Amino acid sequence: MPRYIVPMPKAWTFLAAAGLAGVVLSACGDTSVSTAASGQQVRDRAEEVYTRFAGTVEQRNAGYTLKAYALNGGTAACEGHPEWDWPLAREIAGPVDPLRSDWFAELQRPSVSINEMVNRDWAAKEAILNADDPNTDYTRALDSCLGSEPAISDEDLDSAAVPDQGLLEDWDSMVWDAESDLIGDAKPYYDCMNDSDLELLRISGERYDDSAPTLTSLAGAAGPAPSLDADPLTYSEGWNEFLAIEQEVLDADEACRGEQYNEHIGELLPLIEEFEKDHEDEIAEAESGWSQREAEIAELGFNG
Repeated sequence: MPRYIVPMPKAWTFLAAAGLAGVVLSACGDTSVSTAASGQQVRDRAEEVYTRFAGTVEQRNAGYTLKAYALNGGTAACEGHPEWDWPLAREIAGPVDPLRSDWFAELQRPSVSINEMVNRDWAAKEAILNADDPNTDYTRALDSCLGSEPAISDEDLDSAAVPDQGLLEDWDSMVWDAESDLIGDAKPYYDCMNDSDLELLRISGERYDDSAPTLTSLAGAAGPAPSLDADPLTYSEGWNEFLAIEQEVLDADEACRGEQYNEHIGELLPLIEEFEKDHEDEIAEAESGWSQREAEIAELGFNG
């Protein structure tokens, strides 16, 4: 099943999508909100700079569609090829936390549930596609067209999707180096999470560090995800049970690192400004690259 693609932090990923608000106190840390205003300013500025070269959700979807076209477009256009909606094979873009990391990922961001909601309609379409039972004529026609695509390297595929992968890597290095310098090793955070009385850890039987796949599996087993605009009162029992498990993890996460986050998030602002200044030419070129990708997708007749 496709999932929206988010550059991954070193450990957990479910803190990297759409957010909620909350304050939790525990023995692991006092999540004081005294620096909330400066923290929001940092997040807004990070989003502004990051989006310039990483692209908007719409631009990244254009890039992923071009990547899918490079892999499958020619084959789908092969004479005699069965009708096939080749963009269904593309990766799916979604919200990204520019400051994803152990200490600076945004607090209270339930990315696993948001991921399922974002992909709800796409997953339904893919299920229909995969449920087809191709007959012999279909298989023969498909096989006859395989190889219609010229070979393409992984590097060229990545270039089709993203204007400058190097800029993304440089940004991530900046964030991870900053948290290491400002806060230090994340072992105390993971120790705190492992000591938390989490239903997720009881289900997985694993340490928190290794239990992210279990949370994703629980989301998939909860039944069809509701739409993003659905009334929470209409959520299924299975979905509500999953959300309770996810929320418990998010609350523990905030309790275990909220104090450090609030104390140091403001110190990222000058580093963000310095990054934009030092990479201005590359960023401007990436912006142009995203515009070009949007134009190419329009020529293909793809509209989302």
